[in-house]
Amino acid sequence: MKISSNKIIVLDGAKGAGKSTTSNLLRGELKDYAFLSMDTQRYAISGSTTNDYYNDIAFKSIVALIRFYLSKNISIVIDSGLKKERLDTLKILSEEFSVKVILVYLSCPKDELWDRVKKRDEERGKVSDKKRFDYVYEIQQSKDFQNHIEIDTFKNNSETVIKNIISILN
Repeated sequence: MKISSNKIIVLDGAKGAGKSTTSNLLRGELKDYAFLSMDTQRYAISGSTTNDYYNDIAFKSIVALIRFYLSKNISIVIDSGLKKERLDTLKILSEEFSVKVILVYLSCPKDELWDRVKKRDEERGKVSDKKRFDYVYEIQQSKDFQNHIEIDTFKNNSETVIKNIISILN
């Protein structure tokens, strides 16, 4: 199978690990990449909340966008923790379009994640929900990251994280 130069990069990790920050910084470094996010797709639906129903809609819209962008020879960066079933869908798309999927796991100690989430929520005028944070964190940590490239966003500053990802792409 011939692999095209296009890629699907998945930035995975718990809430507060730096997925959105990393995606936004990569936006300034990478040419001919489309940046997709489950949060952005879900927020596009007025009145949506973070639940399986809206997450499924958001992911289906991301799949449609991936198909479109890859058909135009544009690589993809996805900022989202994805369930195994969704990663399997990306694998099917990668085979269909002969592109490589690069899985990047942005890790960080749980206490630091919680501090980041509280700070972000406060900046947005939201009340932090520790119970929800713990629930989502446990789901995230139960995943198999064996095929992911791990980058610690606590030990590495944003600039180093970006350099590491770009070196992976080259």
